[in-house]
Amino acid sequence: PPTDSWSQIEGQAWLLQAHGLQTARLEYSLPIVPSITGASLAQCAAGDYTPHGAKLAQNLMRYRLANAVIPPGWEMNGNWFPWSEGVNGNAPGQYVAAWRHVHDIFTSVGATNVSWVWCPKLRPKDEWTRLTGLSHGNSYVDWPDRAGLNWGATATRPRGWPHADQRSAAPH
Repeated sequence: PPTDSWSQIEGQAWLLQAHGLQTARLEYSLPIVPSITGASLAQCAAGDYTPHGAKLAQNLMRYRLANAVIPPGWEMNGNWFPWSEGVNGNAPGQYVAAWRHVHDIFTSVGATNVSWVWCPKLRPKDEWTRLTGLSHGNSYVDWPDRAGLNWGATATRPRGWPHADQRSAAPH
């Protein structure tokens, strides 16, 4: 999904309108903050971006997509997205506060049929897979998920495709 600007995150009408004609549920990977310089989890949690979240929720309802599946700020436990704690000055606890604020925006405008998906990146041997402090509680998450990619055989991984059990071991 586009993550560069608020206009991209809010959802282009043409895209949402086209998907609204389909019968499948929309999965809308929602960046909690865009990748523009200066956007932060603290600003999101404080309400600075509320109009953007409200516009997205209203657009989803307008195009009959209010039952969308939304993983906000996926792979939050890595270091490659601007919504990760420890990136862009984001501090511990701010990811959860930002997620809850976005969830509450949707509820406040009546988009209560959205399914919220918590989706950390899991690689059992990496330090950044620690999930302590990143869970929001059952009232804010409908589905837990995990992102675990299998890159196959490479020069650094000559053994090939790891079995699913090896990729999805319990996080630390």
